[in-house]
Amino acid sequence: MRYLRTAIAASVLTVALVIPSIASAQLNTAQLGAKAQVAEDGFLVRAPVLVNCDVGFNIFVSLRVAKATGNRLNVGFNGAASECTGADQTVIVEIPSSSTIPWKPGKASATGGLSVANPVTGELVQAPLGPQAIHLQK
Repeated sequence: MRYLRTAIAASVLTVALVIPSIASAQLNTAQLGAKAQVAEDGFLVRAPVLVNCDVGFNIFVSLRVAKATGNRLNVGFNGAASECTGADQTVIVEIPSSSTIPWKPGKASATGGLSVANPVTGELVQAPLGPQAIHLQK
């Protein structure tokens, strides 16, 4: 019986030490860039998002960009995925124009979200991006 109690205590101690070592998803930085690049043909915007999260976790960024061009509104939406490096990194989201209106340089609005997932535990940490003004440039 004494051996059984010792074995149970050792098992409980092992589990107690292992569980905290399975890290939760950690998001240190999530910031939408102030400028986005308009592609040569004008139908794609490349928007940078600065991210810093723990190594090995998965990143998913989704963004919506809206810009008035004359009396028309151009809106686009897209996402991008990457893996955390543990250092500051830039994830580029390529946002196509959702209309026949090409993106034009100038002031636009961007909003979205960022998710970081722990691939071991499935834990998910989310952060909003924007809404904020961004500058589209060629």
